Amino acid sequence: LNETPKSFEIPCEVKPFLPLDHQISYVKANLIDVYAAGIVLLLVIVGLLALITGNALSKLYRYFNKLKKD
Repeated sequence: LNETPKSFEIPCEVKPFLPLDHQISYVKANLIDVYAAGIVLLLVIVGLLALITGNALSKLYRYFNKLKKD
């Protein structure tokens, strides 16, 4: 009935009081994968917006240069 835990095991009574990164893996505890996915998504959106804006500005520049020559 009164078993002593192994040296590397945390007693179950103490587990709820430990910081989350001691209970589960560091990546899951700190949501690193979620933040990484959010950053990648943000970079993709910013990149697409820059591409679309650059393309539109390029077309406008060519259009106004064409008007200036005529």
